[in-house]
Amino acid sequence: MPQEMTTQEQFDAFADEVARKLATHCRTAPNDKYVRGLTRLIIDDEGRALNLCQPDDRQPARLKVSAALPDDSEVQAPSIGVTASSAQHVAREITRRLYPRLEQQQGLSVPPLSSRHGRRPVQVGGVHLLQLRHPLRALPPPAALPAPRRHHLRVVHEAAPVSVDGEPFGFLCHRHNGRGTYTEDQFEAWLYDTDEYPDQRDRVRYLNTRPKRADAMADIAHWRSFLDRDEDDLSPVLAVVADETFYKYGPNMTEEREAVFLDGTLEVYGVGILRSYAPPHRRRGQFYAAEETFAWGLIAPAGLEGIYTQQAPEPLAAHALQL
Repeated sequence: MPQEMTTQEQFDAFADEVARKLATHCRTAPNDKYVRGLTRLIIDDEGRALNLCQPDDRQPARLKVSAALPDDSEVQAPSIGVTASSAQHVAREITRRLYPRLEQQQGLSVPPLSSRHGRRPVQVGGVHLLQLRHPLRALPPPAALPAPRRHHLRVVHEAAPVSVDGEPFGFLCHRHNGRGTYTEDQFEAWLYDTDEYPDQRDRVRYLNTRPKRADAMADIAHWRSFLDRDEDDLSPVLAVVADETFYKYGPNMTEEREAVFLDGTLEVYGVGILRSYAPPHRRRGQFYAAEETFAWGLIAPAGLEGIYTQQAPEPLAAHALQL
């Protein structure tokens, strides 16, 4: 049964129990920087600092765990949502879901003091943390994603992660159906599973299959509009979508440009707006790709594909419409 903590003393005791379940030498400390609700820092035996907080006092059983970073950090700290069913459950979710994201995001994990090699430490809540210098990079899909598979005439390629304002949220799979001239390109929309269904399908959830990549991303945007929210957020969002129709290796491409496409340095995108259908449309509330707003064939650094609620990433901002 979820534990509903309403006082800082109860929350501190729960955080101490989570720390004991994480590792033998874990400890906790107050977090003076966080003022929205109950919070506590957990410092594990490898020197990583985690912020355990209760972001919404109306849902005291819902907790958020994120990497504790300095205020002037240039990266966005990965985080997970978890139910306070028990200290053992929270510690297991940190180990299974948050630690892999810390390791995958270059420069985000905080190593021990002995291995920082001249990087400047700062203090947050009395705890020494690493001053990060690397910008946020594209997150590779976690190891829990289903491996690429081949079944008869259906071929599924590698998963492409879809973030929401830099936070991992879902991924797309490009697949081929049929053979020869009857081949159809389709795109599967998947969601990283929430804490509501532990161990469900390797912690990923299938949403839909669409003929266009932008339409599959609109399905992910639809789930983002209501998942873990008290009220639906139907405001339009910007989408950066890989342009599957652009021919990267045609006669008009230089050898240097082809080389950066091959090594994954650059990618070709389309950027446009995802909107929700308004009443009285029978699909009201569901999101769709507004094709008239998309600009295609835009070459920019790889790793920008995703959903953005405020503005497009800087390399594509000049080509995106204002929300």
